[in-house]
Amino acid sequence: MKKLIPILSGFILVSCTGATSPSGVVKAFLEAGRKGDRSVFMNCLRQRDRELLEKQEAKQGGKQGLTPGLIPPEGADYRIGEETIVGETATVSVLAVQDGKEKTRQMRLVREGGRWKIALIPDEMLRMLDGVERMKTLGTGGAGGPGTGKPGSTSTR
Repeated sequence: MKKLIPILSGFILVSCTGATSPSGVVKAFLEAGRKGDRSVFMNCLRQRDRELLEKQEAKQGGKQGLTPGLIPPEGADYRIGEETIVGETATVSVLAVQDGKEKTRQMRLVREGGRWKIALIPDEMLRMLDGVERMKTLGTGGAGGPGTGKPGSTSTR
């Protein structure tokens, strides 16, 4: 039975769903990105970020990518640094080192359904995108154009 516990705990960490700390989620996310494991990668993200990435992929004809620039490239070393938890949000510092150059990135996480999830897209941008979607559904498509009679129109009647 002792051999089974390490195997199960390793699975839980890698699956992201069982990682109990923000640092554990970030580590699973980075490893999944390096391995190209889309399922684990996406599972580490909060729902709204997953939805937007999937929507973007659909616009690109189903082309899937694991968000370049987030995952330290092959050959780069990385270390999980300081973890800070304030209520339902957390930040985890990630230091990537490649060719002697260091780059630090702060990963932001939120609690979603009692689990830590990575929040890639800032909340302000999500609110803005939600506003644009509401405008589309209300038919107030935005700025005017020629012949619309809306501000910005160059119509000469």
